[in-house]
Amino acid sequence: MKIPHYTEITVKRNWYRPKVKVGFLFDLYAWHLLWQDEKIQLQDIGSQKPDQLISMMLFNAARSYSKDSGKKVWYTQQMIEGWLDLLTRKEFARLTEVFQESFTDIQKTSDIAGKGEKKK
Repeated sequence: MKIPHYTEITVKRNWYRPKVKVGFLFDLYAWHLLWQDEKIQLQDIGSQKPDQLISMMLFNAARSYSKDSGKKVWYTQQMIEGWLDLLTRKEFARLTEVFQESFTDIQKTSDIAGKGEKKK
C-alpha cells in the first residue's frame, strides 16, 4: 500500500550502524509542526528562505513519520541539513515531489476551508 505524501532516504548514522532509512511523511501533522513550532503560516511560505524552509519542513516531516510509526526521533534539524548535501539527485527529486504534492493538497484544503468560512 502506498502511503500518500511519504518517502524515505538512506543516511549514514554512525560507525556501527552506517546506513539507516529515514522516513518523511508530509502530512497534516508535519504542516502543523511547521505552523506551531516555526510560526510559519501557509500564506508566508513564499517569503521564507528556500534552504531554511526545506530543512524545517524535512525535519517536521521526519518527526511526523517517527510519530506515526512509533519510532524515536534520533536526529536533529542540523543533521538533516547535513544529509541534504549527500542526497542523490533522485532522492532529492523524490523529496521535492512529495513535498510539492503535499503543499498542493494543503492549499486546496485551506482554500475549501476559507470558502466555507466566508459563507457564514
